[in-house]
Order: sequence, then structure tokens, then C-alpha cells
Amino acid sequence: MPYYSSKPLNEPYREPAYPYRKLEGTDIRLLRILPGTGTEDIVCLLHQMPLEEAGDFYSLSYVWGDPTDLYTIILENQFFEVRINLARALHQFRELSSGVGSPGAYIWIDAICIDQDNIDERSQQVQRMIDIYNRGNTIVWLGPIVRLYADRHPTLSHKCQMSSDEAFEFLFEKINSIWTGWIPPNENSDTTMNKMLGHAYKVVMDMMTDILQRPWFERIWTLQEACLDANPTVYVGRHSTYIRRLISFAEEFARWNRILHLLPGYKRGIAIQNINDLQQDIYDDEDDSPRKLKLGEVLVKIIRIAGAAKSMLPHDQIYGLLGILKYLKGEELPDDLLPNYHASYTEMYWNYAALCFQSIGDLHLLDYARNELQGVPSWVPDFRYVTAGPSIPEPSVYVTPDKRSLHIQGHILGTPRNVFHQVKSKDIMPRREKIPVELTNLLKAFEEHILKPSACTREITIERVFDEMMEYATTIMRVDRSASFYEIYSTLRDSLRTRRSRTAKKRRTRSIGLKEEAIAHHFSMPHLLLHDGTILTTDRDDINVRNDDLICLFKESGQAGLLRASGESFTFLSLCRVRCGPLKRKQEERFWLKEHIQDLEFI
Repeated sequence: MPYYSSKPLNEPYREPAYPYRKLEGTDIRLLRILPGTGTEDIVCLLHQMPLEEAGDFYSLSYVWGDPTDLYTIILENQFFEVRINLARALHQFRELSSGVGSPGAYIWIDAICIDQDNIDERSQQVQRMIDIYNRGNTIVWLGPIVRLYADRHPTLSHKCQMSSDEAFEFLFEKINSIWTGWIPPNENSDTTMNKMLGHAYKVVMDMMTDILQRPWFERIWTLQEACLDANPTVYVGRHSTYIRRLISFAEEFARWNRILHLLPGYKRGIAIQNINDLQQDIYDDEDDSPRKLKLGEVLVKIIRIAGAAKSMLPHDQIYGLLGILKYLKGEELPDDLLPNYHASYTEMYWNYAALCFQSIGDLHLLDYARNELQGVPSWVPDFRYVTAGPSIPEPSVYVTPDKRSLHIQGHILGTPRNVFHQVKSKDIMPRREKIPVELTNLLKAFEEHILKPSACTREITIERVFDEMMEYATTIMRVDRSASFYEIYSTLRDSLRTRRSRTAKKRRTRSIGLKEEAIAHHFSMPHLLLHDGTILTTDRDDINVRNDDLICLFKESGQAGLLRASGESFTFLSLCRVRCGPLKRKQEERFWLKEHIQDLEFI
């Protein structure tokens, strides 16, 4: 293979750090990209040095991507395989003339700078993320520029009026000049975002939708990486901005397009701001400053802010947040909390769950979509599926010293009157061309077994019950003149043909299509009807609800849960959401004064 010179700069010689040698003391490895252009090989150097001697360097936050899609670079004159997403980032950075692209720039990249085959080194380096990302200048790689529809279909380009390059140039100019070069309109303005952006509005909407769905926003590690630097720089292809500007632009744009609230990027922006708020509480010396709280309390706050995120290893659902925990608490973690990839993740989840419940009785930790853990108590959450939301302390929760039982006070309401089981949403999702017969049959059965009995018990109309159930959806989708949710529901329920007519296709606007999908998604969830007409959904979608399962209302939180009797104890199945009915009004103090409250043991 060819030999590449390793002395591009006037600086002392450094011994190559690849093949890897042991990291001693505070040593880290840093990568340098050698100059090149176009399709030339990516050639890099790898140096090892103490962190305090590293000077200025960049730390890369990115998504690893498909493990089978590999690209070979030259690392210290040896072939080295990286995944394609990293290769694209290295290609792009090499083209830049300054910053991370300058000839002398060092970059810390986990896939290269950590020996990924060395489990002990990985465990040790995870503990140092806070130091590395605090010391380095964080750059976020969201991926390359994507081609717009008009680029793929040139005959339609006159409708779009912008190429992909022009569109991204326009978008990032708007992002980088927000509040200084232009002021976004609000509800009291004489104009709207649509009018302000003119012909570029739809293009900006498409690009923001694409950007906010990039995989980076869904990974657990990237939250920590974004928060340990004051204001990371974000790259999409050659275009860049600060992450705070991107979040600010997304917030303002979403005021006029509330469907963006559902996208991973919008949710991650909120999470980053919430972590920053915790940091501000430290500086302001607030009573609920993380420095004044127990370790478990702070961890629960972080877990609830992060919510469910993706990672290659189950361990990383917790380990990927420990840098934030250490930073907010300002102290070293106990030995039993330090990362250890040799240990099973189920046992690790159990230990962390006990710590959290012992520190703060927050039942929201039981708010998860699935639980695939085996060999642990039913109350141990599967942290891979925990949902995001505020952390609320409930001191009535108690964990036994052996960590096998969780005790909580509550009132058992009884068994459900009717149970409507979950279906796969993809099997019933309506399309522009057709309404699946499975969806029509599902809606008819749901009305017969859930909506109609609830309406009769409560002495109200089916339409009113339906509207109460779908109330949450109206907070995302603006009420418009196209059609109400109930009108669309009725059309789906009463459809006599699978394929839509030409007229029906034309009438199916984007707004109607989104409402149809919201209805199908909602009715695919497991539903429970109580004897008083209350309708609930279970948070978990992987349980088979039985008619003898029990509905319980938990004291302090007022949340409903689904339990299964196991002798004198109970197996916890899922938290439930009250969609409509009398149970919404039973969470007042007077309810708890008159009802029988008992100690419930979850095993």
C-alpha cells in the first residue's frame, strides 16, 4: 500500500497511536485529517497525549449508522474501516478551509479514538466523556445534504423554484440570522410565516422536516454530547449553524406547523433546553438545584428529560447519561454506578431502578411503552422505552432492602368492563389510494364495544365520547375547515369500498390525511372500558390484557395503573392514561378521604 507522510506541520514528532497502545493516566487519542480533495483516499494520523496537553481540539457527535455499510480510510498508513456516515463527515470536513477543516485540527471521534474491541477501555473512557466534551469544541454531524423532490424530477423544478443547494443555502441563512436579521412572526403579527417566506415556504418546511428526522436526534449519547458543550456547531453537508439557533428556528417554525412537534428533532431541542435549565439552576443556586438534590433525584430528572432513545447497547440507556449526571452533581459517581460493560444490562437496570425509587418515589419511571426484561421484578423499568416528561416526587413509594419489592399506596377500582386489544398500526393505516377494510372493521367493533357502552353509561352521545378521546390530538393539529375528527372517523368507519374514488382522492388534503393517520394510530392502542364509562389506554403495547386484571389509582400521583394479582402481591403491567370519563374527576383530595387505600406490593 502507499506510504503517506505524517509530518504535514512544523511541530514535534509524535509517535503513531495506531495500532493501539494502552491509554495511561489522562491520555486520549486524537485524529488529524491530512489534506486531500474529491475522491482521494481519506488519510489520517492518530496521536496519543494527556488531555491537559491536547490544546484546542474538536469532539465529534454523530450517529454510527449501518454496521454493514463500511468505508476504508488510511490510518497511520494502515487500512482502517469506518462506517459510511463517519466517512462522509471526514470527507466534508477535509473540504473546509477553516475550523475543523484546517490542516492542524485535531478531532476526537469515539469510533477511532477508543479501541472498540477493548471492553475495559470502553468502560473507562465512558467515564471521561464529560472531560472530553467539556474540553473540546463539539461539532454535530447530521449528515449530507439531501436532494429535494424537484432535483429528482427536473420537469417539476419550476414549481419548486430552488435546487437543493439553493434551498439549503437559503435555510441556513435564515437560521443564522434569526432575531438579528429578521424577527419571526407571532400570533399577534400582521403576517404569517407562510407569507414571510413566500415561495420558499414549502421548501423550508420539507427541509426542516428532513433535518428534524435525522437519526442524530434519536440517539441517547448525542443528548449528552450536545449538553456538555455550551453551544455546539451543527453541520448538514457544508452548511453549519449553532445548535441554539437551530432549536430557536425550529420552535418558531413549529408555531405555524404544529405537526413538527412530533418529530425527534423538535423533542430533542426541548430536552437540550431542559438540561440547560438544570445547569442554570446551579448557577442561580435555586432550591431545586441539582447540587442540592440526591444523586437518584437528579438521575430521574435526566432520564425523564431524555425519554426513550436509541443505542447500540442496552447499557448505554443509562451510561449515555452519566456524563450529564456527573456534570450536574459536580461529584464523582459511586463505584457501583460506574460503567461496566461486562455486567448484564438487566441487573444494571434493576440496581439503577432501586436507586431511583429509593431516592425519589417518582412513578413516572413506570411510564414506558414496552418491557422486555427477564428475571427481574415487574416494577423494574426497561429504560430503553421510558417516556419523556416532568419528574414529580411521590414519597409514598418504598423499595425493600433486598430490592425485590416495591410498595406503593393506592386504591383498586376493579376489573375492566371491556378490553379492546392492540393491533399493528401499519395494518390499518389509511393511504391516499385506499381505506383498509381492516380499519373499517376495527372502528365498527371499537364503537360497539367501547364507545357506545361508554356513551350509554354516561348518558351522552357517541360523538361527544369520541371528541373527548381525541382531545389531545387537537393540541397538535390546528382546527381547520377541512373536516372535524369525528367526520373523518365516520367516513373511515362507514367506508363501503377499499379503493377511494378519484373525487375522494382529490378531497383528501394533507390536513385530512394527517387526521386519518392520527385516528388509526390512536385506535391501534390497547383500550380499557371501566364500569363507570371511563376509557383508558395502556402505555405499554406489548402486554396481553386479561379480563381479570385490575385497575388501580395510585395515591399522590393520581395515575392509573394495570395490575395482575399474584397471591397477596401484584405484578405491575402498565401505567394507563385516562382518555375520557368520570375517572378524570376522581383525582381530587376528597376522593382519597373516602376511598379505601391499601399498601400494594409489586413483585
